[in-house]
Amino acid sequence: MAKKFIKQDYRYLEEMYKNGEPINGNFKSNRRSFWKRFTMAMFVIFLIGSMVAWAGFYFLNNYSDTSSGQVSLQLSAPERSAIGGSVEFKINIVNNSKDDVKNLSLRVNYPDGFVWRTSSENAETSSNNTWSFDKMGPNEKKEIIIQGILLGEVGSLKTIFGVLNYHLTNFSSELEVSDSKSVVLEQGPFTFDLSGSNQATPGEEASYEVTYKNTGDTSLPELSVVLLLPNDFTISTTEPEPSIAGEWRWPLPPIAPGEEGKITFKGSWGATVSGDQMLTASLEGKSDTGRNIVVTTSEFSVKISDGEVILKMTIDGKDSPSSADLGSVLKYSLSYENSSTESIGDVEISVSYQSSLIDWSKVELDDGGEVSGSTMKWSYKNTPSLVRILSNTKGQLNWEVPLVKVLPPRAKLTISSLPTFTYHKRGENLFDRTIDGAVLIVPVTSGASVSVSARYFDDDHNAVGSGPLPPKVGATTSYQIVWKISSNVHTLKNIIVASALPDNVIAKQGTATIGTMRLRSDGSPEWVISSLSPGVEPEAVFNIELKPTQADEGKIVVLSGQIILNATDQETGGTVKTVGNVATSNLENDGVARGQGVVSK
Repeated sequence: MAKKFIKQDYRYLEEMYKNGEPINGNFKSNRRSFWKRFTMAMFVIFLIGSMVAWAGFYFLNNYSDTSSGQVSLQLSAPERSAIGGSVEFKINIVNNSKDDVKNLSLRVNYPDGFVWRTSSENAETSSNNTWSFDKMGPNEKKEIIIQGILLGEVGSLKTIFGVLNYHLTNFSSELEVSDSKSVVLEQGPFTFDLSGSNQATPGEEASYEVTYKNTGDTSLPELSVVLLLPNDFTISTTEPEPSIAGEWRWPLPPIAPGEEGKITFKGSWGATVSGDQMLTASLEGKSDTGRNIVVTTSEFSVKISDGEVILKMTIDGKDSPSSADLGSVLKYSLSYENSSTESIGDVEISVSYQSSLIDWSKVELDDGGEVSGSTMKWSYKNTPSLVRILSNTKGQLNWEVPLVKVLPPRAKLTISSLPTFTYHKRGENLFDRTIDGAVLIVPVTSGASVSVSARYFDDDHNAVGSGPLPPKVGATTSYQIVWKISSNVHTLKNIIVASALPDNVIAKQGTATIGTMRLRSDGSPEWVISSLSPGVEPEAVFNIELKPTQADEGKIVVLSGQIILNATDQETGGTVKTVGNVATSNLENDGVARGQGVVSK
């Protein structure tokens, strides 16, 4: 019975282990196989998940990179802009994709000192700096043009910044592009100056004035004149009155082209004040944010005398002349007064100059004065009126200073002069004292040279003229005329260059590197430039036709009469007038045709 049971048991084991593998999950070897399969399954799942994750990351990253370039935002602005002048910003949006983009939102941050005027698209907010668009089709473009005015000081940098947010079709994330541009501010089309008596005594009323003028061709925005005064200076009267009593601020309405105005004020210096004192006036505007922006300032130095000797120097009767022209003559006067209770004696007066624009060879002094280097001197040894100056007695010296006609290289366009008064006696006692007067500075209007040349061949020996050479009676010869402006030190405004032509010369329409070349109603050429920066040397080129007459036979004839330049110096406000040369048929500047200018039969 037992053997039969054992045989059946073995048969049972043989059935369980067919081919060497268990078929029942109740044995340990079967459990090891389960964990092996489980581990393998988890590894496969992890591998598939990783592949999906990496694929998603690659797709999203690549999609994001591609999407960011599908819409472009570009801002355009001038590199430079005049203070108070009109400025234009352009904003260009382009959908470079093949699908629509939607929910576009544009925000522009204007630079500090910007005054908004107009825009080609109506903005959504009162600050005029946000726009929204529902969608843009494939390759669709939008442009917004914004015009306004920039306020600030010369040389300051003004930056406009724009940011555009949008969505792509079937993509929920918001995308963003941005751009910015900067503008450098240049001197605006206006003058602003503080002037008055540069010598004062404590307690004595002195008068000063602030002048302003719009020298451009467009209106200036609303500005304000603001005075910054020392604590020891007390204003007594002003004309006109300030808008708020006690606040030295004068709001101005928009200033039309060519309009000018002034604000005068009178006051006195405190009893303890002496030496150099400074008055300051500023011209301010308001940005769109309401912030006060300083546009320009003008400072004026006043010499406060201690009351013993008063010196006052003027030019052409003015305490501070506006400007002088090269080649002109400045008429100086120096008045002096002994305001002490005693006489002073053995007086020496000198006036030292700092300028390379004075023609010292033509300076002549009266009253026993002499020139030593760049200093003029008068001494009691040669000038009888300086031997003794009685109490409360005044005196005056007069002289003239001629200026050179041609601007020297790298010359500073100012003439600075300092008067000095020295005396060696007070009453009958020896007493040495030196008193400096106020420095007087005269701005000199910028010089500019203008030249004309005629040629038949250009610098590469190519013909730019036509017809017989030398010219012949009754035949037409064409020449090229070149006008050139150079050597301007200050910015010039409203430039007009013109020349008269002989009766037998006809001018043709030409071109210019800057400005406009045109023909007047009488047929004479004219070159017009609104503004010319220092160091820029533009040219104008046009052709003329010469038809000599019988009376011209055997002569070198004039092709272009004397060239004349008229302009305004933006820095000094002075008038610039320069006369250039004439051009003849002798073609002095033509390396090939030079000397072939005598008219033949």
